[in-house]
Order: sequence, then C-alpha cells, then structure tokens
Amino acid sequence: MDFNPDTWGTVADWVGGLGTAAAFAITAFVIGGDIKRRRRDQASRISYYVQIADPASLRDNPRDDYIYSVHNYSDNAIYSVFLYHPVNIEDRKMKSDVALLPGDEWTIRTGDWNHANMPCLAFRDADGNRWNKDKSGKLRAGWPAFGFRKQPTSK
Repeated sequence: MDFNPDTWGTVADWVGGLGTAAAFAITAFVIGGDIKRRRRDQASRISYYVQIADPASLRDNPRDDYIYSVHNYSDNAIYSVFLYHPVNIEDRKMKSDVALLPGDEWTIRTGDWNHANMPCLAFRDADGNRWNKDKSGKLRAGWPAFGFRKQPTSK
C-alpha cells in the first residue's frame, strides 16, 4: 500500500484533523455536563425536612405528630408537589397538586406516618422535569421508582 502524501495527506494534516475532532468531542462533553447541572439547579434548591411537633411526647407515643415542610428557595415555581410513602403501597400518596412560588413554604402536620416510615417528596420544576427527594435529602430525577400504575380493568 502506497502512503503517498498527495493521496493520504501529511502527518501534520492528520494531527490537525484529529485535534479538531478531539476539540469537538470535548466541547460536546462540557456542554452536556453544563446542561445537566443547569437542569438540576432548580431542583437542588428545594428543601424538604421533618420536625417532631412535640419532642417531649415522642417518648410516650412514637407515632406522634410530625411536621413535614417543603421550601422553595429557587427563582422559579415548582408544581405537582406531593409526599409519598416509599414502603406502604396502600397509603403511598398524600397531599398532591400543590404549587409553590419562589420563597413559599408548604407545611403538613400529621401523625399518619411514624419516624421509621417517613414520606418522600416528589415535584416538577419550572421546565417540567420530574424530581423526587428521599428523607435523607438525596435528589433523583423522575417520579418515584415504584410509579403510580393504573388499576387493572376487569373484563
């Protein structure tokens, strides 16, 4: 096989072409990472925390009232805010379709769940992306893993 520079180009041509291809690949990688960070930016500014309404009564009744709070620290509204139970399938969704404007807080006081089975948070950001946070604060993209399946229809 003849490696004629008139046919195949010089080493400098090949190095220049490979360098250009590498530059495009790196640029695409950086832009992709930036898009991912921007997408998570609003969701990461949503705070979810749990407080015991009366800490003194916890010793007497471990299923005492808890206060679940969601605060929107982002610059845009969030939608379809709801709490869901990650374990108990019978009672897995509670208080849905709440919208929070920037700076708003949503608080629920209930004794329906105990400390071991605290609910998780799910919401949509201003761009329509779906997110959920567990009780430890870990943010995940998408709706809860178990999903909200439709009830089977009988024939």
